[in-house]
Amino acid sequence: MVNVDARYNDATRWDRLVGSMTRWHGLLVLLAVGVAGMFLLVYPRAFLGVDFDVYRGAAAAVLDGDPLYGFTSSLKLPFTYPPIAAVVFGPLAFLPATVAVAAWTLISVLAMEALIWSLLGPLGVTDPAARIRWTAVASLVMLPLAPVTFNLWIGQINLILLLLVIVDLVGATGRFRGIGVGIAAGIKLTPLIFIPYLLFTRGRRAAGTAALTFGATILASFLLLPRDAVRYWLTELWDFKRVTEIPDDEVARTLNASIRGVLDRLQIPHAGAVWLVLAALVGMAGLAVAIRASRRGHELAGILACAITGLLVSPVSWIFHWVWCIPLLLLWAVRAWRGNLPAEKVGVVLVWLAFVASSYWIVLQTLRVPHPDGMATLFGNYLYVLIGAGALGALAVFPRRTETRRLSSLDQPGPESGVPGPSVSPP
Repeated sequence: MVNVDARYNDATRWDRLVGSMTRWHGLLVLLAVGVAGMFLLVYPRAFLGVDFDVYRGAAAAVLDGDPLYGFTSSLKLPFTYPPIAAVVFGPLAFLPATVAVAAWTLISVLAMEALIWSLLGPLGVTDPAARIRWTAVASLVMLPLAPVTFNLWIGQINLILLLLVIVDLVGATGRFRGIGVGIAAGIKLTPLIFIPYLLFTRGRRAAGTAALTFGATILASFLLLPRDAVRYWLTELWDFKRVTEIPDDEVARTLNASIRGVLDRLQIPHAGAVWLVLAALVGMAGLAVAIRASRRGHELAGILACAITGLLVSPVSWIFHWVWCIPLLLLWAVRAWRGNLPAEKVGVVLVWLAFVASSYWIVLQTLRVPHPDGMATLFGNYLYVLIGAGALGALAVFPRRTETRRLSSLDQPGPESGVPGPSVSPP
């Protein structure tokens, strides 16, 4: 005998699920379109899209057959990425400037939303309706953070690269794991730090895949742009003054949120030598924290520790490189609210507020609007280096697997609740 009521109830639940997901998907798309539309209206005022102009100009130089590393933008900014990146940016050169910057902004916001979606599953939100709802809420919460706002403001690529790395390291399995890291490193060298991380976290195959993929991007650059590839890999890459000499400009000094940036801002004697020593020490300690967290089963914690280590030891980590604050705040918020840890809830909110306040300060800095001198100290690179060091310390004492299981058992919700769990298992 057919249970008609059960079929009706199942159909009703399905209809509600589809309706709920459609509404929240619509909100995510509307948010992305709205941000892109806003940037379309104000471009190219107030330094908006300055790095995007470099990407687009480099792509045009390649299409015109001009020397890639002889190009500078209207603000005298050179192209400093590997040559294959200019090929990736190629389609941007075919679009009118305002349309291109709007499309780039739309892609960046969608990348942030996809990043949050990809993290929520491993964090315990498995119900589709709840996952899309939390994605929309978290996207709204993350949008005003300084690294996110600044990325969109100047047209940087970091949100897209962050998505590529996270999807690869958290979502990919088997022979495909490592491809995303290799591609991201081919476009911008900073993700290379994940290759030693993979090598020492039982991911040797993924490390090899990442290295081979990165090598393939180099080979492709020699095949497609032989002249530019020779110049970059033999000359430009090793010209450390391109990235380590910070202009005598307060904006540049305060926006380089790395150990080297702090040393330059403090005008420490022999800053280069001091930085090399500190970078070696922090690099070894940070990778040790990352490897330890991964081996204990906290894969996202290990990935975060590795990324933060890279940001701290790099000669230049502009504030917009710190988009890793998105997974950091997500993981911390999940742990604090699922474990009902009042002190950590306060900590999450305070760090979120600090990043938001830094966004406000960056706008004042960029527009050259007069503001109290103390704001640079409060919200400049000191803040980011301190948060990074604190995050590494916290990740070093991240709960053991047994403690995590105990924490997970507290007020365990049903899957329909959509309340995320506190840890991420290895992919």
